[in-house]
Amino acid sequence: MLRIGQQVRSVSGCLRMALSRAPFQARAMSTEVADELLVEENGHMRMIVLNRPKALNALTLPMVEGILDNIKEWNEDPAVKVVGMKGAGDRAFCAGGDVVRILKSVTGELGDGGAAAAEFFREEYRADYALATCKKPYVALLDGFTMGGGVGVSVHGRFRVATERTVFAMPETAIGLFPDVGGSFFLPRLSGGLGMYLALTGDRLKGQDLLSAGIATHFIASDKLDQVEAALAENEDVEKVLDGFSSADAQFVASYEPHHALIDDVFQKDSLVGIFDALESANDEWCTKKLNTLNTMSPTSMAITFEQLSRGATLDLAECLKMEYRITQRCVHRNDFEQGVRAKLMKGPEPVWEFPSVREVDETVIQQHFDMLSPEQELDLTL
Repeated sequence: MLRIGQQVRSVSGCLRMALSRAPFQARAMSTEVADELLVEENGHMRMIVLNRPKALNALTLPMVEGILDNIKEWNEDPAVKVVGMKGAGDRAFCAGGDVVRILKSVTGELGDGGAAAAEFFREEYRADYALATCKKPYVALLDGFTMGGGVGVSVHGRFRVATERTVFAMPETAIGLFPDVGGSFFLPRLSGGLGMYLALTGDRLKGQDLLSAGIATHFIASDKLDQVEAALAENEDVEKVLDGFSSADAQFVASYEPHHALIDDVFQKDSLVGIFDALESANDEWCTKKLNTLNTMSPTSMAITFEQLSRGATLDLAECLKMEYRITQRCVHRNDFEQGVRAKLMKGPEPVWEFPSVREVDETVIQQHFDMLSPEQELDLTL
């Protein structure tokens, strides 16, 4: 297992630091992950730093393993009162996971027989669950792009801070995947049809949109984050600290609000085809635009997404993550994942989806994604 290793004298210049705050120590992980995951020790706070700014801090296997090991250690350390996470640089908190490596694993390019695909999702979901159940107050600073895997390591935590630079999305249906990392838990619990809308379209929310939607718990200006960190290092009353720095505009109108009634009407239909029918018959410019967006997505992914959110509405987080793990182990081996990743992330040709439209999707294929794995393959969330 990865453990915290030697002290380092300085942290990359990409990391946010307040020169006036109390001195801290930065500790690196084992050499495998030392450059990708850092830990800042500041008083009673431990701040995890996702340190891949050129890759928008996208998660790798060593990073999620390091997160998991740290949380397990800090849960039992009485000196640690507050845990936080942030991204290096000023562009992203975390824009996802290393799905290109997963594709190379399942297509044989890594020569590992697909082991990396199983291992990454397993450890990523275990890290997500560890953060969700962390015994110490956990604060995620969502400054910049927060997508896919970045949502998983933040949205289930107790405190989620958005800034004016936050850009949130779950764009997985465009690459033959589905909104995982607990998306089946938190998305159905958003207001009305908002969760299904975000899950199917991959549309973005920005800044204070996240607070309005209930995805963030606080909205704080990015230039105050250093002060927030310094305050959290001295005061374990996290909510009081964050409330004190809140800069939310009480008159703010979310970007989706003008269409909220349509979102609720269209995206709460009892079938995926029903959603498409509603968009096609609406005679509305916004609906036409969203229909055009959906028509570019993987029909298989959209069908899986509709089913997973429908099921997730009545499941707890652990049950949702176990369900999602089963889906991943089928999804990554199908045509649409390879087509989507090569097209969207590897500059390949336009994807040719397995099923031409949602009306032609084989429901038997979709349901097979949800079947139990063998006992030894099922996801174990025990820390």
